[in-house]
Amino acid sequence: MILRTILLGLICLLLRGQGSDTEARAVLGMEQTGASAADPSQKLFFDFLIDRQMSAKWISVWGEVEVASFPGQISTPVAQLNLAGTIANLQVNRLAESGAFSTGVDVHPFRSWTAGGGTRRLGFVLDAGATGPFPPRSRLSLFTVPAPGSPQYASFLAAFPQAANASYIGFLPPDRSLFYRSWGAGIRITTSYGDRASSTYTFTIGQDEQVSGGALRGAAAKFDVFYPLPVRMRGYNYLYLFGTGEVRLARATNIVPFVLAPAPAGITGSEASVAIATMASDRDIYRIGVGLDAVGIICAIFQGTCN
Repeated sequence: MILRTILLGLICLLLRGQGSDTEARAVLGMEQTGASAADPSQKLFFDFLIDRQMSAKWISVWGEVEVASFPGQISTPVAQLNLAGTIANLQVNRLAESGAFSTGVDVHPFRSWTAGGGTRRLGFVLDAGATGPFPPRSRLSLFTVPAPGSPQYASFLAAFPQAANASYIGFLPPDRSLFYRSWGAGIRITTSYGDRASSTYTFTIGQDEQVSGGALRGAAAKFDVFYPLPVRMRGYNYLYLFGTGEVRLARATNIVPFVLAPAPAGITGSEASVAIATMASDRDIYRIGVGLDAVGIICAIFQGTCN
């Protein structure tokens, strides 16, 4: 009863807040994230965004928070994917493994126009935010060090001298004391549909420590798209698609990779035979996914409560 009261209170706040001057959405879904030349991972996430117009109607402020679960590999065929079942089977201690937030302003001094079945506007955006890294141990990858007679051995030791007297090596990101910070400036096209969440297409240029080796250096371009599909059930829109890509504006580096054998299953990384190497990411990243309207789902469960 207490949980239901809290959920209904949040729903009422969200629904009362929506109007011509406010956009609010809460999305629960599944996303795939990856980096250039790296294995992708899948995870569940909860995303909340609010965009509020100021007294000057040509400017609005917005904020977004995302909490993601422990990453993993999901091999279920798309036709058999059961998002609700996947959420229900997720271990409680892996529900929130990382978090990200961003906030900024959207200045749109130009007149809106009708297009794509809604009202569209062009704005200039400035944002800042941070991403909490996964616990380093959750990203540990263990391999066997090349044999001394291997052609790879000399080059491998030159790159990772700590593996000189080790049988295995573990790669993981550094244990950071700060979030990965970011900022950007650019343009955003927003289309308001009235009966469902707005779609947004954003392009910014700035800096992000996630793609620049853990430091604010160089420049990065970010592309972000959010689109609500016109799918309704019991009066609510449910399905959202989104995608984000972030690329460093720098010359690419081609590296000759090492082909390493995986460490035996019994190796955990704490053994004396394992050398640990930390590597901060400086690769382009992307995320794509599908989400469900969390408010609409709760309203459909408690029929008529949100009317």
